[in-house]
Formats: sequence, structure tokens, C-alpha cells
Amino acid sequence: MIPEMADIAIRRCTADDETGVVSLLDTVFDGWPKFDLPVNNVDHWRWKYRDNRFSPFYAFVAEAGGQIVGFSGGISHSVKVSDAVVDGGIGCDVAVHPDFRSRGVWSKIIDVFNEEASRKERNFLHYMTGNPIVIKRMSKMRPKLPYSLSNMVRIRDIDAQLKAIPDESEWIKKIGFKIVKSVNALSGIKRKYSHRESEFDVRTVERFDSRVNLLWKKVSPSYNFIGKRDEDYLNWRYSDPRAGDFKITIAEDDASEVQGYVVSRVNRYIKDYPVGFVMDLVAVPRRLDVADSLVNEAVNGFDAEGVNIVNYLNVSRHPYSSLMARYGFVNSMVKFNVFYNAPNLATEFEALRKAVPSSIFFSWGDHDSLPLGTKKIL
Repeated sequence: MIPEMADIAIRRCTADDETGVVSLLDTVFDGWPKFDLPVNNVDHWRWKYRDNRFSPFYAFVAEAGGQIVGFSGGISHSVKVSDAVVDGGIGCDVAVHPDFRSRGVWSKIIDVFNEEASRKERNFLHYMTGNPIVIKRMSKMRPKLPYSLSNMVRIRDIDAQLKAIPDESEWIKKIGFKIVKSVNALSGIKRKYSHRESEFDVRTVERFDSRVNLLWKKVSPSYNFIGKRDEDYLNWRYSDPRAGDFKITIAEDDASEVQGYVVSRVNRYIKDYPVGFVMDLVAVPRRLDVADSLVNEAVNGFDAEGVNIVNYLNVSRHPYSSLMARYGFVNSMVKFNVFYNAPNLATEFEALRKAVPSSIFFSWGDHDSLPLGTKKIL
């Protein structure tokens, strides 16, 4: 007998719930988190939700008869909105056990989650989705960023992509001629800018050091919306092995100042078909030569590893979109929206509505999951 809603308790997640929550996520998503890890899934969950020291632990469960039947979690990330850097939360995994759906569990968890988070004076929660059903529902509940996001893809062999992930055919047919044109041009394209404004070296590092804090200070004034990217956050996100295997490449000038960085990732969840991601790409303002060299390094790395498809998420019409096109990336026509809840930041978000695309930044590094195929994204 399935318990009534009155018998389902919504409460804050505790350490004793970790195994049950991970089991629920694995069931609901048919495998979680759907990328290869050097640690077990519970350790990854702890990294994501418990060992993020940047804010309170936003994770809640629905329990029925001693069983975890629902979960909602968010990770913290401070975000620059207009001229203010505010405490931010990224809405992540939301799951309800199949036996308990259509009974209001999801709505009840979200209500408790939002109530808890909104107690902070200047709190900001956001959630990215490409799921048409969720977009329709969220559009009635929450405002969204003024521009949509686009996943750009670089595919070297379309047939190999369709063989590995057959349900990609719909969007590939829509833009197939563009992809073919891009792929055919890959071998002869003049990739790197011939002119550098100043000399710099590009190299791979294991971790970010304190110099990236100065880069953040240079970059942030150019944006009306961007997640904070300082040393502590970037190392938590990309250098902890429990998060996955990321490649960090920096550009540094003759004065040893960091002019930009790119973070790449190869998802080997499908053992015979690795999927590449340009997770994060940041350079000092108006230095497309720096960004270009970093992209060139990342693309060469993917090619060397035999990666057939590479994904790059960006705000539509951002200048980096044109840069990526030089390397054979095309718009997959799969759109995403970022919804937010910021009841105490009306002034900041009013200014954001008037922002231009180049002043808004969002990448795969600002999201918590990586799709195996473009149609598999939340």
C-alpha cells in the first residue's frame, strides 16, 4: 500500500540519507550522474552537496515508511548580478521515485527548498533546463534570464554520432548541411588569429593559483551576469578528483599574469564513445587572441583523444560563439533557459533585463550535469 501524501515527510537531508538518496537518483535517472568518475557515486554526492563550503547545505528529501522517495538539492555559487555579487544557489538534482509521482511530492519539496533558501537577505537561486515540459511549467512560476542559451557542437563524423546516440537524428537533420560544411572545412581552416596583442604562453596546470583572482577582478566588470570565478571556487569545481577529471589550461603573459583559462572534460560514461565538453572559457576583456589560443589548445586535445563530438554552452549571440565557429562548432538548435528566484534583488534584475548578450555568461561549468546527447539534457 502506497502511503498518502500526509504520510510523506519533507525534511532536510542528513548524512544518514546519502546512500538512499544516491540509490534514488540512480533509479530515477537510469544511472547517476552519467559520467565517469575515479570515485564511487556516494563520494561524488558528498563533494557536490556536503563539501561545498561556499554556502548552507541546500538538500531536502521526501521520506515515506523509512524510504527516501524524493530529493531536491542545490549547490552554492556566488553570482555577479548587475553591480552586486550575491549569494547564489544552482538548482540541481530533483527526483521523485516512480511509485510516488503525480502526488504532489515534487511541488512540496520545491516549496520547502525555496522557503529555506529565501530566508537569506540577498539570495539568488537559478536553474537551467532544456526540457520543454519543465520550461513550460517554470515559465508560469519564475522569471528567466533575458537571453536563451545554446549548445554549440563540433562533430567530426555524423554517422558515428548517429550510431552511438541514434535519437540525435532530429536536430542533426535540421542543421545537417551546416555540420557537413563545418566538418569538411576542419582540415583546411585557418584557426588561430595571426595577430597577438602581446606575448603569452599557454600551458596545462593541475590547479588554479591566486593569480586567477586578479583575472576575476579584470573580467567581472564586463559582465552583468556571471558566476564568481575565484581560486577557491574554481579549484572546488575542477580540481577535486571527486568532481571528475578536468583539464585546466591557462594563458599567462611575460609578467606571469593569467590572461585567461579554458577547462575541458571528456565524458567516458559511454565507454566506446567519449563525449567532449568545453566546460569553461574565460579571458580578459577584448582579448579574443587569448581566448582563441585557449580554444585551439582544447580542440587539439580533443582531436588527439579521438573525441568525435564536443559541446560548448554559451549565451546566444555572445562573442565567443563566433570564435567557436572558427573551429567547426555550430548551433545545435537546442535551446535552454535559466530561471531564477530572487525576491530581494528586484533592482539588480531590472537592470539585467536591459543587458546585451555579451554581458551575460553561462557555461557548462555553471551547470551540474553533462549530457551524453543534446536531447538528454534536463
